[in-house]
Amino acid sequence: MLGDGGAVKRLAIVALAVALALTSCGEGANEAEDPTPVGPPLSTSEAPRAPAVATVQDAALTELVAGNTELALNLFAALAGDDQNTLLAPESISEGLALPFLGARGATADEMADALHFTLEGDELHNAAATLRSTILERENDQLQIAVANQAFGQEGFGFLDEYLADLSRWYEAPLA
Repeated sequence: MLGDGGAVKRLAIVALAVALALTSCGEGANEAEDPTPVGPPLSTSEAPRAPAVATVQDAALTELVAGNTELALNLFAALAGDDQNTLLAPESISEGLALPFLGARGATADEMADALHFTLEGDELHNAAATLRSTILERENDQLQIAVANQAFGQEGFGFLDEYLADLSRWYEAPLA
């Protein structure tokens, strides 16, 4: 269901604004937990860059792809004009917005999951995303080159938790700039 175009456009703008702000990824993110950043600000994790991809059930991968498709259809309905070509890459959009989602907690995480159509939770979601990316990259051949350039951007001087930085590397091979 694509819903009201204006509501979808507002939802997309809110989701992108929240994602770009990297809300809830570091200091002061959730007062109920220890919000003290560990390590120097804007550092990358010392964790290995290779993703920890375990076996993902086909159902989890199918559920992730269905959510990515629903997000893309909603964005397409909101952004496409009658007289213009519009191209969306559901996997790129989903994975790019999964980076700030990885650090979101509480109401922010709930709202982002709803807007991004993430129905899987925790490691199951991020493992499915890593598996999908790996599956796509396996299709590379002499006639098809695929490059992934994930990177999270943060405000200088804002401390990020080591766990968040490690998870960025673990699941998305994404350093923090």
